[in-house]
Amino acid sequence: MMFHVKPQRIQTNSYSVERLQALCASCGVPLSGDDSALLLRHLDLVLSHNESVNLTAVTERAEALRLHVVDSLCVVPAISEFERPDGKLLDLGTGAGFPGIPVSVAAAVDCVLMDSTRKKTDFLSSAVRELGLSDSVSVVNARAEDAARSGEYLMSGVLARAVASLPTLVELSSPLLQRDGLLYCMKAQVEQLELSSGDRAAALCAMSREARLDYALPGGPERRSVIVYRKVGDTPVNLPRRTGMAKKRPLGTR
Repeated sequence: MMFHVKPQRIQTNSYSVERLQALCASCGVPLSGDDSALLLRHLDLVLSHNESVNLTAVTERAEALRLHVVDSLCVVPAISEFERPDGKLLDLGTGAGFPGIPVSVAAAVDCVLMDSTRKKTDFLSSAVRELGLSDSVSVVNARAEDAARSGEYLMSGVLARAVASLPTLVELSSPLLQRDGLLYCMKAQVEQLELSSGDRAAALCAMSREARLDYALPGGPERRSVIVYRKVGDTPVNLPRRTGMAKKRPLGTR
């Protein structure tokens, strides 16, 4: 069944635009008034369709603005800092389109939104059309392992925001990345055990940790990290493993 996002007259007041611009500026991401208004429209589409699609647990607009839109944009400095091959970004487990849509708008990059839940990708397909982003943003309903087996997705970079553990993300992303491509793992908290396991998994998946960037989420007390991995060799022949194994039995764990 096709999901239809009804066109809405969204009241994007100047306070909301200015608030978003101020929060983003504090994390080094300049945002124009038009781009801010577009991202606020995306957020309002998410909130207005949340009851039927179950897109987010954060339903208060001001908090959703900070915890979804601003949080998504905090990865943009990392995308700008490290060189990667030409090509598209893949937002793995995109959910409601975070971080893929904000990143595509703010960083002016083409992005593929991938999620295994049909209701979410149906919503996103309609939302992308409603937002006028069809030239730069596409939507795919697939699991990462199936997408890798298809051979159709070889990306410049992979975004993963609050999706899974580092070992799982490294394994799922390796066969989806070009050589020298980058994986950006956006995490709320990263314990040393998870970081070490991620590094061990990376060594088994032709990946290597490039950087860890720690920062405070603007407007609140939350701490965030972006862990960046680079694809340094050919994808091992055993990847992808059987669907679900990367989460059930992650590589690099003891």
